[in-house]
Order: sequence, then C-alpha cells, then structure tokens
Amino acid sequence: MPDDGITVAQSPQRRLYELDHASESGSDKPKRLDIPARTSQQLLRAVDMGTPEVPNNASSPSLARTLAPPCPTQLYLPSATNGIQVLNNQTMDRGSDAQQPPRSSSQEWSQQTTETRISPASRTIDGLRVEPRVIEEVFALFFRDYLPLLPILDPQTHPDTCYAQSPFLFWAIVATGSRRYTGDPTLFGCLSSKVINLAFSHLASRAPFVQAIQALLLLITWGSSEHLSNKDLTFPLSGLLVHMSMQIGLHNPLSSQDFAKTRIRLSDEEVRRRNELWAHCIILYQRSSFSTGQAPLAIPGLLQGYDRRQSFFATLPPNLSFQLSLHETVARANLALIENGLRFENVHQERAMGNLLKIFEDEISSLEVKALELLPIDKLYLGISRLMVQVMSLYQSALTVELVSRIRLYTTACNIIDLVNDLDRTSQLVPYATTYIYLGVLLSGATLLRILKTPAPSTIDIDYFRTTFFSAVTLLKRMSIENNDGPAKAAMVLSQLWSSDRVFHRADGTVDRQLRIRSRLAMSLVFDCLWWWREEFISSHENETADGDTQNPVSLTEVRSSSDPEKFLDEQLTFDLGWPMNDDFSLEALGWQSGVGGIGFPP
Repeated sequence: MPDDGITVAQSPQRRLYELDHASESGSDKPKRLDIPARTSQQLLRAVDMGTPEVPNNASSPSLARTLAPPCPTQLYLPSATNGIQVLNNQTMDRGSDAQQPPRSSSQEWSQQTTETRISPASRTIDGLRVEPRVIEEVFALFFRDYLPLLPILDPQTHPDTCYAQSPFLFWAIVATGSRRYTGDPTLFGCLSSKVINLAFSHLASRAPFVQAIQALLLLITWGSSEHLSNKDLTFPLSGLLVHMSMQIGLHNPLSSQDFAKTRIRLSDEEVRRRNELWAHCIILYQRSSFSTGQAPLAIPGLLQGYDRRQSFFATLPPNLSFQLSLHETVARANLALIENGLRFENVHQERAMGNLLKIFEDEISSLEVKALELLPIDKLYLGISRLMVQVMSLYQSALTVELVSRIRLYTTACNIIDLVNDLDRTSQLVPYATTYIYLGVLLSGATLLRILKTPAPSTIDIDYFRTTFFSAVTLLKRMSIENNDGPAKAAMVLSQLWSSDRVFHRADGTVDRQLRIRSRLAMSLVFDCLWWWREEFISSHENETADGDTQNPVSLTEVRSSSDPEKFLDEQLTFDLGWPMNDDFSLEALGWQSGVGGIGFPP
C-alpha cells in the first residue's frame, strides 16, 4: 500500500487553542495551549499477540495533548484473573517539561514507509465484510477525532492486535470511527445494530471484562444510529457498565483480591490505573442518567471510609477528579430536590427548593476555580452541570423565584453555546461531540426558547439571546449524522416551536409559565418542549383528519410512521432522552388528565 493510501490521515492535525485575552498582549489572536503530553491515560494497551507493532520513529503534536493532562506512560492490561499486569515500568513524572508529545495515530500511520506499515486483515461481522483499507482509515479517524474526548486506549494499537485481544472492542472502535467516515457513508448505519448484538453475545460469554468495559464506554459515549431508534439501550447499558466494573473490583482496587479466584498483587501504579478506569465508568453512568432525566446513585460513596475516598480522588488526573466532583454535586442536588418534592403542595416546599438550588449552585461555583486551571472542555462540562442545577428554578412560580436567578440561568445557557462554538472553531468539536455535549446544547436551546417565547424583563438583551438560540439550532444540525437522527429531530422541534405563536400559551392567550413535565429533573424542560410541539403539530393534524375524513381516520401509529417530519415525533429523539414509545402515546393512555396537581395540560 503506498504511503498516501490513507486519505484521512493526510488532513492537517487539528490543534486546540484558547483565546488569549490578556491585557498585555492586546490581541485576540488564538494562542496555543502548551499542555504536556499524556500517553498513558489511553488505558489498557492491547496485548501483542505476535503482530509487529507500528514503530514510533517520529514526533508530532497530537490533539490528545489538548484534551488530556499529563500522566505516566506506564501501560497495563487485564490478566487472566481479571487483575492487572504491567507492560512497561518506565514512567515519567507528571508535568515534566522533558516529556515528548505522543504522535497522532493518523499522522504516525501515514508517515510510515511501505515496508514498516502493516496492513490489517479484513474482518467480517454478521455477514458484513470490512476491507483492510477501510479498517485502517477508520482506526486512524477514531484515534485522531474521538479518542481525545475519551482517552482510554493506546493510540498506537494495531487493528489486528486489538481484534486478537477482543473482537468486541475492535468493532466498537470501527463503529465509532465510522460515524463521519466519508469513504463509506453507509458503514456506520450497517454496523450499529450488529455491534450491539455482538455486545450482548460477548457479555454472555466469559470474555475479558476490561476490554468489554472499554467497548461499552465507547458505545455509550457516542450512542448508536437511527437503526436502533426503537430499542435504544444507552441508559440500561450504563448501569450494566457500572455493575461489570464492580464485579471485577474496579470500585475497590485495594481489595481486588476479594474479587479474584487466584492470588493477585497490585502495585500502586496498577491501583491508580484501576481508579482511572472506574472514574470513567462513574462519569459516563452519571451523564447517561442526567441526559435521560434520572437521578443517578452517588456511586463514589461506595468507597469505604473517608480516607479511602480521599485516596481515590488523589490518584486521579486533575481533569477526571474535577469531572467526578462536578457530577457528584449534580447527583446530590438531584437527590435532594427529589426528596424535597418536585410537585409542590405549599409555598414553603417551593421556597425550600430555591434554597437548595442556591446551595448546590454555590458548590458548583466553588469548583470553577479548578476549571480555570484545566482545559476548555472542562469549562464546558462545568457550564452544563451548572445549567442542570439552575434550570430547576423553572419548577418554581414567578412569585417565589428571583429575577436574578432566571437571568443567571439564561446567561449560563448562552455561555454553553458560546463555549461549544469556541471549541469548534479551535478543534472542530461539533462533528465529533459526545451524546452528553449534544444534550447540553439541546437543553441550552430549550432554555433560551422559553425566554424568547414568553414575556421577558426589559433589562434582558433579547437580540443576543435570539442569536444564541439560532446558533444552538445550527449546532444541533451539524451534530447530526443522518437527517432523521436525534440531533436533526431536536433542531427541527426547536425551529418549529420558534415559528409558532401559540407555544407556551394557554387557549385564552395567557402565558403558561409552568412546566407540564415535572418528574424528569433538568430534562423536564426538554420533555415539556416536546409536549408543546406535539400539541401544536400532531394534535392539529389529528383534528384535521377527524374533521375531514371520518370514514378513514388516521391512527396515531400511522402518523408516527409517516415520512413527513412535521407529522410525527420520531422515536430517535424520545429514546435519546430515555422516553419509551408505545402504540398509544396519548395523554389518556398515559393516565394524565387536565388539572391534576394544579399543573394540568391545556384542553
């Protein structure tokens, strides 16, 4: 294969920049972040089953340098007893200036000569054959564009080595890397259902658990295609991920012997690496819970004793420790708000929610100092977490919520959109955004839509909010892979709600400020927008059908299956948000009646 055989590997390596607003510079020119390399947070290097490794004979900056903090280069892999075996005892001090940056996988492969590059073998999954050239290019795309957002693999892993160790992990990498693969735009759609089926058959076997955990991390982080819209399993799989990790003792590495059949002995380095993988599992589980409007368990509390907990956080890289603390704060806020009650029976209960929101918002603000020392992507995660707490103020009535609280909410939503745009300009984040980032943009857009379609104080800059809302819709469209997937449908719903004059208004024309959906925490706002959209476009279609053709009425199932995107609420969006669909999705079938609890649906 000639040197220029990988077209995707020849594209310029992207850099992540941060705008330098320092007064002494006097310039808005982007300034590159000088962040030390971190090669070993790309965890669990694949076992070399006799396949020669790609030599590391050059050096070039990698996008991973901008998204991951420094870390020792010691690598490890699962042993036969589910323990950890050390592959390389040579480590580097964290933050060492002498540390050399890792090479980009795509550049490394493209710069090798024909004699040193090893072409992978073709592979087949459930009758679908993928050629070596496609595998090579998709792996390069994965390591270049996706791994920096979830650095749990060695970027120099050869496809054949990965397949020999775990076919499930191999196909999870191929499926993730093929999301934006222009060489075969149909590959991702064809692979998604096959990889999910492989996941369940793999989990039923006695295959290595650590590789299965890595594969699930990839599948859950970026989700599946439209082909799985009627059986999305992201949220259940995130719970399975946690249970699998606990089954091999990742949550308690100092007591790993209790979870192994044979005697194992873990070094301090191995314990640290187990802690990192466990932290990734916790973070992903909690994000999946937030995204579906569920209250996650405070899993770090499973650690026994205060000292053990402090030791756990101390061994983590700064960005993982920060994200874990951030998500745990949101999880505790959700549990506290649920205990207080989300359907108010008196004004005291409503004011108690306001006090709780102030407490947890202050906790998140206290973490902002750490975010300033971290990466721009961590600032984005901080903004999404803050929004998930602040948006709960919409549960309160205008009589008990302070105006300044609403202004902070709308400002946070704008800041999230601005951060995503900044990251996209500097590192092309949007095409490769995770499901969590997509839902953060969706929640921000729904928040801004709420203020733009209801009377707002004169002190608010409506023009700025309107521009930011349109930017959120554009971001959702650019995150879409197919024209009928979750981001595409979300953009359509927000756009059509914007064009409606009746949204968030009762039949008599008065403004309806109350949320109809009040059991899905922060995501209740998104579900509320979906109900308004459904009432505006689905109900009107059903009424027209009832008035115009009483002999052949159109059922709700037929409306949902219509090819017209304006006439049905596609399952992809609702399943992305953890909202199952049934044959009858009417209010009567769900047992809701107008006026229940004082926040009933308009007639």
